[in-house]
Amino acid sequence: MRKIYCPFISSAFKSTMVSFPKLHRNSVAYALISLASGMMGSIFGFYYVNIFLNRYKIEESWFQASQVLYMIWNAINDPLFGYWQDNFQGECFKTRSSAIKYGALLWAISFLIPWFPWTSDPANTVIIGIHLTVSLFMWDALLTSVLLAQCAVFTEMSKKTEDRMRLVRYTQVASFVGHFSVFVTEYFSSNLKNYRTFQGMTIIIAIIAWLLLRYAGDNVLTEYDQTLPDVNGDKEVVKPGTGGTGWRAYFKLTWQIMKNGNFVCFVLTNFLTIFCSTYNGNFSRIICNYLIPETDLSSFWRSALYGSFMVVPSLTVFLGSTVVAKVGYYRIIKCNFILQILVAATMYFLGREHTWLLAAFFLIEITISASSFALYNLPLSDIIEEDRIMYGRSHPVSAMVYGTNALITKSANSFPPMVAVMVFNKHGYNQLRDGKLKVGPEQNDLFDTMFFLTCLIPVIMGFLQLIVWSFYRIRNSHTVDAKHLEAATY
Repeated sequence: MRKIYCPFISSAFKSTMVSFPKLHRNSVAYALISLASGMMGSIFGFYYVNIFLNRYKIEESWFQASQVLYMIWNAINDPLFGYWQDNFQGECFKTRSSAIKYGALLWAISFLIPWFPWTSDPANTVIIGIHLTVSLFMWDALLTSVLLAQCAVFTEMSKKTEDRMRLVRYTQVASFVGHFSVFVTEYFSSNLKNYRTFQGMTIIIAIIAWLLLRYAGDNVLTEYDQTLPDVNGDKEVVKPGTGGTGWRAYFKLTWQIMKNGNFVCFVLTNFLTIFCSTYNGNFSRIICNYLIPETDLSSFWRSALYGSFMVVPSLTVFLGSTVVAKVGYYRIIKCNFILQILVAATMYFLGREHTWLLAAFFLIEITISASSFALYNLPLSDIIEEDRIMYGRSHPVSAMVYGTNALITKSANSFPPMVAVMVFNKHGYNQLRDGKLKVGPEQNDLFDTMFFLTCLIPVIMGFLQLIVWSFYRIRNSHTVDAKHLEAATY
């Protein structure tokens, strides 16, 4: 049969086709790291405390000990990984993309460790405690290896504000999609009632995340990646040196970074933000389950609420990225701190009896903390560029700056669960968990404590963030070219 070609129909069809903007390939590869991280990270942070406390029945002493060890491990591994990635020429650290590619599979495997119990006997407290410790250690080590490289890519891909804002937008779209993993697992596991389904979902998510990270590791590039032909005609990536690889050079570099006033202000602000985000991420599900009864919020809408905790912040940052580009991240972050205080104080005075307002409060508080944190690559990139200019470096020590930042801030991942579990247990949470807390004044005392702490933390942290952030001096980098950053900050 002959094909009939009609020019009029063909031209009419083409005129009705939607013209989509061309995607930036390098930015897409970068964003896929955030997609994988969002899928695994949101599930890890949202579930691990709940599962070890309520399913594995870990003792408080082991839980606290694991968090202390985790905090120490965090303080050690982040700056070391940062130093190695900036200075060593080994195959896995040759470029930023190499660290992502080689860490992908191990990170995906570490994600699966917490969800499969090592013992079926809750009385075997030692095994459960070791299980939690190993889970935290492995997860953080592999996460650090991959995400430090990603953070360095953010700084080194381009010095232009518009390019970095494009990365922010791509990243938030990816995070928006990735964070749906919580809603999916909540829905299909019936709020963890079908635990085997939850385990199966985590395996699928780990495989998808590994494939995404492999693709990103093969395709993401920075402007500092240099290719020189070797004797065989192949290409070898060469990383410019940063001046020595011994311990003396390490401590000298660390001191140069930490005596930067802008870096100190940022790190302290970041610590307080992570404290709020970690408390919300670890305990929002637990507290909502107790303070918002099923008669007020059905299983479906509860799953939708928990899923929205992860996706709404990404959507907020994506939609507000043009505002950030116009007025600058400094003012947006400052407004977030003020809003955080006002929302928490208002909720406290309204009381926990208004369950739908309480659900909205959790969503708003989580969105404020997470959206502030999502912008923190922008000030750190400015600080890294400031450091490069100040010390005349040929190559920015991006991973080292991010690692030194993590040296201080990562402990904020351990303090909230330690403090909250200790306070809650003093008011009977361990008895409630075991079904031994009587309904009445004792239970109401526990619920009042949960509500009070949930409102108190954002107010205190918000005030401290406002004070510290006011000393940060790089406030107008969105209005100047990156090459003039030095003149703009002094």
